[in-house]
Amino acid sequence: MKNSTLCAPTSPNELVIDGPYSKTSSGEDFLLFNSGAGDPNRIFLFSTETNLEVLFSSDHWFCDGTFQTALPLFTQLMTIHGLKLVQLFFYCTFFSQARPTSLQASSGATKEFEI
Repeated sequence: MKNSTLCAPTSPNELVIDGPYSKTSSGEDFLLFNSGAGDPNRIFLFSTETNLEVLFSSDHWFCDGTFQTALPLFTQLMTIHGLKLVQLFFYCTFFSQARPTSLQASSGATKEFEI
């Protein structure tokens, strides 16, 4: 068997998340949205349908976005949390190449996760 060295992607267009990396350890889908390699403002949304159901039933949502600690290939990291039964839960995170103004114009994410 030949040893091969994995190379880190140099752009989000080279990033492939599939197979076991797109699911939880119990087999539930974890990568819920990927705007695709051709999208200049590529977005990945990570959560599970179960977590989204709990989030949608939460009375309070908390969002946090940062530009400083995002992965080197991305501009922004954003997390969404919900408060349920006096416990704060982590429900959803996404990475984006876009600044917030561009992110709002991304038709894929808006249509997929419209409430």
